[in-house]
Amino acid sequence: MGSRFTSRIVNSGELTELINSYLKEGATSESNQFTLLSYTGEYRPSKNPYCAFYLDGEHAFMLFHGDPSDGVGVCGGFTLIGEEDLQKRYHVFEKSGKTGKLLLINQLQGRWTYNNEVGAVFSRFRWERLLVTLICSWAKNAGLHQVFLLPAAKNPWATVSSNGHGTAYLRYDVTAQRLGFKRERDDQLYCLNLDQDLIDLYISFFDKNQ
Repeated sequence: MGSRFTSRIVNSGELTELINSYLKEGATSESNQFTLLSYTGEYRPSKNPYCAFYLDGEHAFMLFHGDPSDGVGVCGGFTLIGEEDLQKRYHVFEKSGKTGKLLLINQLQGRWTYNNEVGAVFSRFRWERLLVTLICSWAKNAGLHQVFLLPAAKNPWATVSSNGHGTAYLRYDVTAQRLGFKRERDDQLYCLNLDQDLIDLYISFFDKNQ
């Protein structure tokens, strides 16, 4: 799906730039120890099947620290879907009549239960924003015009606290808002128009202080 894309991101130094861009205040990175991979379908690492990612969508970018076969890392999953099918599934946006595929980000997941040291590494930067940024960059490179992101309230695997500010809300909704995704009503999907000015995209994606 995105092997050439991931190779370019890594070899050009963009992955290191992204990690450093999303570092939390006072944190330092170990960007040379990260591995970025792309997958389609179910992924089950060979060493530890109990720490596997099961993709909610058709595709995913996965970022690992250390040996990827340990299955300890973070995952950004997404599905390519037609507008009519997306509307039937969620009924939450006005159809534009456009043909072609849209991209729906429906999984932002971290797996480091079995390795607290690695969990500490990922806690140093906003990995959710990094994954969404990578997916949007891939989508723009693929000629797509819009990217949708599933809010926590519509994610069947997410647990949202009664006040709407649980971990899932922070992971999905706050990430979308900070990266410039918009929605007009609370029952809608978040949407980012990739046809905007490239400078605006750069500012939206790389200003970690938003």
